[in-house]
Amino acid sequence: LATLKDFSFNYAISNSCSDTALAFAVFLDQLDEPDQQVSVMEMKDMMAKTIAILCRVLDDHNIQETSLLNFVVSDGSAVVATRYSRSVTGSINSCSLYFAAGSSFEVDKANSHEVVNPDCPSGACAHAESGHMEKIQEYRMSHSDGHNGVVIITSEPLTNARADWVPVPENHIIVATSDK
Repeated sequence: LATLKDFSFNYAISNSCSDTALAFAVFLDQLDEPDQQVSVMEMKDMMAKTIAILCRVLDDHNIQETSLLNFVVSDGSAVVATRYSRSVTGSINSCSLYFAAGSSFEVDKANSHEVVNPDCPSGACAHAESGHMEKIQEYRMSHSDGHNGVVIITSEPLTNARADWVPVPENHIIVATSDK
């Protein structure tokens, strides 16, 4: 904390100095001014440097436990996400990270169905003789126009359509922009 600029230090303190707030303060500390605009590649480099700084601090304090460093930052039009783990023993159990990209994320009519839900409150689900019906909708990433206008980054696949979800390799950074 002592090495952070005032605006980074104040961010960490005002957010209870949680591990997430401290990591983001280290990220912010690479800016000259708190409202400075940066390119997506600068944001990616800042995230890589944040991870390097955090790992150096862990090494300097002889922290032996595995550190899972999955982060996501955005400027509102681009996203930088990491799947990173640090282990001094070599055995790594990192968190997962996936992405899906396509034209749209839409209901998969072929796999949507209705089920009886006895706990469904009256009026919230369609009535059936044996109980209330609840519509279960499955979603898929559509690739109808050949463009990737939708990108979803998540820790686990959101649907059972495994082909839609690409695992991010361990210790990698991914970037999604509105133009790529």
